[in-house]
Amino acid sequence: MSFVGNGSCLFENINLLKYHEMLEHFQVVGVTAKSSIYSEIGGYRYIDRNDINCVEFDFVIIFTYITDTLDVILKDIAALGIRDEIVFTHNILKHPAFNIHKFLQLKKNPPSIIGNSCWGGFTYHNVGMPFTSPFINTFIRDCDYIRMLENLNGYMKEELEFVGIEYNEYFKRSYPVANCGDVPINFVHETSFENAKSCWEKRKHRINWDNLFIMMCTENLELAERFTKLPYQKKICFVPFESDLDSVVCVDFVKKDEMTGLLFGTIVNGRANGAYPYYDPFELLINGKVTKVI
Repeated sequence: MSFVGNGSCLFENINLLKYHEMLEHFQVVGVTAKSSIYSEIGGYRYIDRNDINCVEFDFVIIFTYITDTLDVILKDIAALGIRDEIVFTHNILKHPAFNIHKFLQLKKNPPSIIGNSCWGGFTYHNVGMPFTSPFINTFIRDCDYIRMLENLNGYMKEELEFVGIEYNEYFKRSYPVANCGDVPINFVHETSFENAKSCWEKRKHRINWDNLFIMMCTENLELAERFTKLPYQKKICFVPFESDLDSVVCVDFVKKDEMTGLLFGTIVNGRANGAYPYYDPFELLINGKVTKVI
């Protein structure tokens, strides 16, 4: 059962709630707001904020478009003693693969996505989860990355060392490059080494070592074979060729004419943000299985 908040955002998305109720994904037990003029909202029982803890509910859905308002609501919810792991915003309800049980499972035990492209960042956004990995907005050559995966814990103890600023013709941007031990990391969405290092260190301390999800994309068969031998419980490697290797998935449409000129990594990222044929990211992060949605 769920408890939702009120506002113009709720009214504009009321059918989201009714849709999930119709599918019996959950039942709305009440709606609340700062105002006390309501007795019901959209056919749902209105409950005063001060009485929320007198109602039994399993999670809270926040409906708002405004970041500042969201921050205020989150503080109010925390003050009521409601756990963060059962609170989320309405956007995730729009996901074609949304499953409340899988979603709350991820919220309770957030995975740390280790990857050699922006795939991890896209996936975190996609499933409505905070970044619990330093491998966000970064690119690492697959030949260097596989070496890092073979001793991940050791590399995470290394300090970043600035290499220089590099200009990438494909992305049309300059960005800092830093070494983590002997592995160069391209911080493709950062403008300075200082900011890149700050984000890396902050997110590095959030790594959930008990729930790692390892991702790689490569066009090299030998590296894919090395990947399958890595001792991680949940891992996936995207490749552009057919393969029967465990944990290796072929992105077969890369050979289509319309894909000409696109980097393989860009295509793989497109599968994470929904631009290309889409899989269930909740199932993937929980069980390491690719299940098509679209």
